[in-house]
Amino acid sequence: MPEQRPTRFAVEFNRVYRADGPGHLLVWFAGGRTGRVTILAGPADPPEEFAGEVTAEAPSSCSAAIRAGEFWTLQCNRQDGGGFKALYTPL
Repeated sequence: MPEQRPTRFAVEFNRVYRADGPGHLLVWFAGGRTGRVTILAGPADPPEEFAGEVTAEAPSSCSAAIRAGEFWTLQCNRQDGGGFKALYTPL
């Protein structure tokens, strides 16, 4: 029987996560309300290290490698993310 791998999941904005293992975080502008989303990651909770940023202007996507054990979050001025979507994939 193949090993069960963690599945990717949609990310909640302004929530702090902790990576059990390495992962890939992708955020993109899907349309609608404009704004800005900042990816923060690092050893602190809440994370403080800038890892990327996306706005409604081009380029309209951003990704970051998340290391095992790191905390990470997507900061957005809207709790629902406005017109942005995000997906995290454990590696």
